[in-house]
Order: sequence, then C-alpha cells, then structure tokens
Amino acid sequence: MSSGDHAEETVATDQRFGGEPRHGLDNWLQGPGNRWAFRHARELFWSERVRAVAPTPLPRADVQYTIDTTVADYLRRSHTDALVVLSDGELAAEWYLDGVRPDDRHMIFSCTKSVVGLVASVLVAEGTLDDKALITSYIPEAAQGGYVDATVRDLLDMTADIQWVEDYDGPQVRAFRIASGQLDSPDTPGIHRFTVSLSAAGEPGRRMRYVSPSSDLAGWVCERVSGESLAELIADRLWEPMGAEWEGDLLVDRFGASRASGGLCAAARDMARIGHLLLRDDLPGPLAEAVASVKQRGDARAWADGSLADFIPGARYRSFWYQLPTDPDVYLAAGIYGQRIYVDIPRRIVIAQQASLPDSFDEATWVETLPTFRRIAQTVADR
Repeated sequence: MSSGDHAEETVATDQRFGGEPRHGLDNWLQGPGNRWAFRHARELFWSERVRAVAPTPLPRADVQYTIDTTVADYLRRSHTDALVVLSDGELAAEWYLDGVRPDDRHMIFSCTKSVVGLVASVLVAEGTLDDKALITSYIPEAAQGGYVDATVRDLLDMTADIQWVEDYDGPQVRAFRIASGQLDSPDTPGIHRFTVSLSAAGEPGRRMRYVSPSSDLAGWVCERVSGESLAELIADRLWEPMGAEWEGDLLVDRFGASRASGGLCAAARDMARIGHLLLRDDLPGPLAEAVASVKQRGDARAWADGSLADFIPGARYRSFWYQLPTDPDVYLAAGIYGQRIYVDIPRRIVIAQQASLPDSFDEATWVETLPTFRRIAQTVADR
C-alpha cells in the first residue's frame, strides 16, 4: 500500500468517530455523512441556543401504536432518522434509527419556517406586529429591493412574488447558501443583505411563489419589532408554553443573522410538540390567537397560480404552513431531506419525521408519505 493510500485510509478513519462518517462544510449536505451533520449542525455552524425553560416529559398513551412491516419499510426507504407519533398530546409511538438518540437536535430545515409563522402570529396577537403593514415600515433596508411593496402578510403567505427559483442545485440557492454560511466562502454578504437585494417578479399578494429568503426576512421583522433574537422569541413564545423537553439550536450566519428559513435544530419529540400546539385548547391568549390565525384558510387562488401548485394540487398555504386539500383540517410543515410535521386536527394526531435523504427531495418516497401518515393517524385514532 502506498503512502497516499495510507493517508486516504487515515482520513476515512478519522472521519468516523463513533462509527459514523463525518462531513465538513464542503459536503455536509451529501449522504451518508449528512445523517451525522444534520444532528450535529452546531458543530459545523454558528448557532444560538433555544432555551428549554420548562421541560416536561411527554405522557405515554395507554395504547401504543406498533410500527408494522409496511411502515418500517417506508422508514428505511425514506432514510428516516426518527419518527414520533402523538395522540392527543400523548406519546403513542417512537422510532429511532440505530445510533440516533431521542435528545439529538436534528436540523428540521424548512419546518423552521412554520415555527417562524407561529412566532410572527403571536407577535401579531400581542399587538407588537401588524401583518397588514408594509415590510419597509419595519425594515427600511428593504426599500430598494423587490419587497418594497409587499406586506408582512405577503411574507408569511409567500405571496411577495420575488424573482426566485427554489432549485436546490441551482445558482440562486447556491448563492443563498453561501450568504447564509451553509457553504464556506471567504466573501459572503450575509442573509440580510442577500435577501433585500432580490428583485420583484410581479405584484405582491396575487400568487404564492415559494421563496426561502422571504422567511428569513420574516424572521428579521420579528426580531426588529420585538427587540429579541429569533432564538429568544422561539424559547419564550413557543418552547416554554409547549413544555419543550430539550433545548434547540438556531443557526446564524457569520454576522449573527438568524437562519429563519431552515436553521432550527430540535429533538423529534419537541418537533412533534410544535405540531401539537395546533391541537391544544389550553394555550395562553396570544398563542391561542396565533394558532387560530395559522389555521385560517389560505388563499386557494394564490396557491393554484403559484410555484408549488403541482407539488400538492388543491392545497392552500398560510403563515408558512401547508393546508392539505384531501383532508380538511390537516396541516403540514415540510423541509428538504425529509423533515415533516403532520397535524390531523379531527383525529388529534401529530406525526413528526426527521430524515437524511441522500438528496434534497425524493419523489418516490414523497408520494408515499402523506398516505402513510394518514393510515397511521387513522389506526391510532381508532384504537
């Protein structure tokens, strides 16, 4: 064996502490090492801790759901790391891949947007934020870009209509990842400067165009009006009242700007608790009002004319939550690489999924996901 071969073997060994391959900033999104990276993001990026103010263990449901062979095969094909099922707020099922721990803080990617939607809705309920106001009334820095005529509600419902292609292998998303610190670069403008530099594609409020930087701008608005960081807002407005069992991490860029579009890292049980907020009837006033606002029906026409109309035909969208067309009162938060929060209001079931797909999106397992979750919800609710 040559010295070069020995060097390669040494590197491979060094990157497998605990038996898991570890990645750096140049390849952290690639499988199979992304399974480690998604659970150790705070070791790759700057982050702010989301405090667990009042940790409360989840009670176990009297009747437990047993994951059958069909579901187990789906979990394997979808590269699932963790699955948690709550029935009326009680733990009905919990599944972890070998080597994954219940307290692992897994990146939940764009499910972070749904958390920001709840935070913003709380601030509206408190009277701190006006979702009908122009963004520029809170962020004057946005006056020269494509968001100049958009309102806060346009941000929350993705109707700001910005020139953007949400292609995770495309040049815009790559530039966005560099700006947010997801890819190493000696020269980055940061999230804020990048976002306000984007151009408008059309008149805001008419169609839903999925633009991840819009949620970063929404997070910035929340911080500006409250005087608190987004991590502090999540801890105080959501983590404490939902009784989060573990602390979370919120990734930030090199300038300290919060990655509101996809930077929250949370344990699977706490991810499920986020969804359970939509079911609870014992929440404090502003949070109860926020949940009610999130559950208002989104604009069907804006969705039908928008960029994701083929992703979930007939759906609606409000406050960064998907409203499913085939199941009335079923809500979904979704992120790339297989992160989901599924909330079935009539059956009072929440399903949280954390995964590490080799690629950002897998059509084959996506088409299985909602039917699988629906069957789980029906089975658990019927027991």
